[in-house]
Amino acid sequence: MVDPIAGWGRVQDDGLVVLPLGVDAHVHLAMDAGSLRTSDDFESGSKAALRGGTGALVDFVEPEPGEPLREALRKRCLQAAPSSVQLRFHMTISEWRDSTAEEMKSCVEAGIGSFKIYMAYLDSLGIDDPTILKVLRVANSLGAKVLVHAEDGRTIDELRADCVARGDLSPRFHALSRPAETEAGAVARLISMVEELGGPELVVAHVSSATAMSLIKAAKARGLPVHAETCTQYLAFDASRYELPDGQGARYVMSPPLRSSEDVEYLWSCVADGTADFIATDHCPFYLGQKMTHANDFMKIPNGVGGVAERMAFILGEGHLRRGIPLQKLVSALALNAAAFHGIPVPAWPANGGLPASYCLWDLGRTYNYQRGMGASRCDYSLYEGLEFRAVPRKVVLDGRVVAREWQLDGRGLIA
Repeated sequence: MVDPIAGWGRVQDDGLVVLPLGVDAHVHLAMDAGSLRTSDDFESGSKAALRGGTGALVDFVEPEPGEPLREALRKRCLQAAPSSVQLRFHMTISEWRDSTAEEMKSCVEAGIGSFKIYMAYLDSLGIDDPTILKVLRVANSLGAKVLVHAEDGRTIDELRADCVARGDLSPRFHALSRPAETEAGAVARLISMVEELGGPELVVAHVSSATAMSLIKAAKARGLPVHAETCTQYLAFDASRYELPDGQGARYVMSPPLRSSEDVEYLWSCVADGTADFIATDHCPFYLGQKMTHANDFMKIPNGVGGVAERMAFILGEGHLRRGIPLQKLVSALALNAAAFHGIPVPAWPANGGLPASYCLWDLGRTYNYQRGMGASRCDYSLYEGLEFRAVPRKVVLDGRVVAREWQLDGRGLIA
């Protein structure tokens, strides 16, 4: 989406590579899910991000039914006050009231640049196609962007009900009840709407399948303003993880689910050719006990996994060092594209040849096995634990302060 900024990727005399701090444009911190809440709040989640070389996050405002959007935004900003990194918010639209269009305008005036809609979860957050069209039409008139969770909620609800009726409740049926066709079908409907309306700029969130990504690639080729976000987990794991014994597949329950190894390879090809504009995390972790309590009933397993600390190191090692994807391509997907899209400032390189105010020095090529304790997440497990990593965030500098070194926070530099 953007041209790489001159200077990023520079190799210093000590061999370390200078990269911008990452931007993770899809996280859920302090998010309520029924009686549960994600294990990371804004304090722990932002510190985990910093440890891994990320300096900005885009989270969500999810209003209660009937709650004015600006009031929900006010409360969310207070909740986010302990964050150590830059923040932006997507505003979720989960219902349509007579006042919604005017409230969306008020949100844009308050600095909201993007709205979030769900095509799944029709019993809670999801909205139907006529309502989606209303949101898209208003967003387009306001010059706002829209992020979409694209899964066919009606078909998924039917497939889940079939699984329950048959007693097929192990983690693998989470994936089987949300097949790639449900993602692709929703994406196809979205693209048709954008084509009909002539906008707005739209991001398909957490694209997990080759079929959905290929539709986005074709839409881009036709000049439509449709962008693709994929996530670290869809580039790291495949659906065989749901077959792990003793219910351990519950660790990987997320929506959309993991796909086939062929899907993983196709997604990597789309990172390489630029079809995937953003690599985010959908960071939404729950404690292992919360995942495992209902490991034999996927309907009750909380959906979501972590990754805000691991994203940069995993993608740089796997994408650049193992797969040979140019560093600037990855830097765009991990940081620069999202920064431009969400109006997050990227520090300029000083004219005197020094370093910017914020950056990360990376040791690329140092092999080690990732351990959960390297990240600052409160979650007590990591999907990436034991995986071979090949990139180390040696020094993280935020606004001129060293805030982390080699996966360790430097408390003297952090905001208290």
